[in-house]
Amino acid sequence: MGFRFRWSKGIIPGVRLNLSKSGASVSLGRRGFWYTIGSKGTRTTVGIPGTGLSWTEYSPYSKRKSSTRSGESEESYVRYGQSESEASIDSAEINTISAKSTSEIAPIVAVATSRFRFSRLLLLVCLIAFFLGTFFDNREWLILAALGGLIALPIAAITDYYRRTVRVEYDLDAVQKSQFSEILAAFESAQESKRVWHIPSQQFTSDWKRNAGARSIVKRNRIFPRLRRLAGTRSNLKVPSINVGRQTIQFAPDSVFVSSGKLVAVLNYSDVEVRGSSTGFVEHQRVPSDAHVSGHTWRFANKDGGPDRRFINNRQLPVCSYAQVEFNSSEGLNERIIFSNPAATNFAVAIEDSANLTVDAHDIYTSIHFPSKFHSIVIAICGICIALGIGFVAAGDQKLHNAIKQISDGNWQLKNSQNRVDKQPVSAPAIYVQPKTSSPPKKQAPANDPWRAIR
Repeated sequence: MGFRFRWSKGIIPGVRLNLSKSGASVSLGRRGFWYTIGSKGTRTTVGIPGTGLSWTEYSPYSKRKSSTRSGESEESYVRYGQSESEASIDSAEINTISAKSTSEIAPIVAVATSRFRFSRLLLLVCLIAFFLGTFFDNREWLILAALGGLIALPIAAITDYYRRTVRVEYDLDAVQKSQFSEILAAFESAQESKRVWHIPSQQFTSDWKRNAGARSIVKRNRIFPRLRRLAGTRSNLKVPSINVGRQTIQFAPDSVFVSSGKLVAVLNYSDVEVRGSSTGFVEHQRVPSDAHVSGHTWRFANKDGGPDRRFINNRQLPVCSYAQVEFNSSEGLNERIIFSNPAATNFAVAIEDSANLTVDAHDIYTSIHFPSKFHSIVIAICGICIALGIGFVAAGDQKLHNAIKQISDGNWQLKNSQNRVDKQPVSAPAIYVQPKTSSPPKKQAPANDPWRAIR
């Protein structure tokens, strides 16, 4: 049995000063209700005097802050055991990563993805034509907007896709094809995990007693890894893709693509450090069916791992063994992924084997096709057709001409109409005499009505 010390003294009625091993605290209230303010939190105690029945609730000061991202659901959970002393797990900006990239395809993809999207400009023109047709009640504007939206806009969108991407064809030999097949097989196995999370931040906590014995608190966002084509390219292969918040990591046969919006950075496998390990987590949510439960703990635990009897809502929590994969590089890549299936560490092993394999980019890229001028010509033809249509419709719209003339002369139609209303002579109000109408005849009660005498 450990040594305990507690001293309490009433200062004024309703206020008591408490001293114990954990520090000093102040209690407010009287018998049956006490509100205690301590150094680590507050405690509320409500009871019925003389019955031995009471209810206690403890609220610590240090609470985990939850953060949210657009289109993603975030859950907070605690990690079981010791942790690193880092607060944020996030990669650098794409520009920083791309500046230190040594890949030859990175500047080519960057030039293609930075081209202007004419489809957005055409969409704006169609919306203006629709507005003019609605405002001036002109069907020709509406027909022009419909033709632009149904015919020209899809053509412009497809053309922009080819203008803003680079065609890359991979030709792998037997060794390279075998190595990439191992990466695909390991990724598909990890993709089948019931839950996959991205870890954006982690912080150390000393309040292990109220965090199920955990020494660190982390936040996780559920993600959905998939096979996709490389960002900024039209390749003949679909590669593993993992969305890590603002950025997306893709694993090609010879390099790692990191994309964010229209920016793309390319890293060699030799520049990326991948670590796979098994880690334990105290799971507060539903345990995935493919997870391995290595033990149990309590929401409020003692040093020996047993439950703290002072808390009524102290429930037992499972400790799950998850697979953890970390990606780091000197260029600024820093991400952490958690898989519910412990066998997902094979994905990190496959990437490490690919990094150890010496690959020459010229032996893989059979051809790199730059965007041709044909797509720019198609965009120019669509723009000329839309411009001619706007010119013909605008030339025959008399209402538009009048509105432009009034605007140029400084005479607004609304202002002129208001002046005309103000200049009208005021005439004497007409008097309306409502003709007299005869009142309807009263309804006669029947002779055998029993209530007739009373009425």
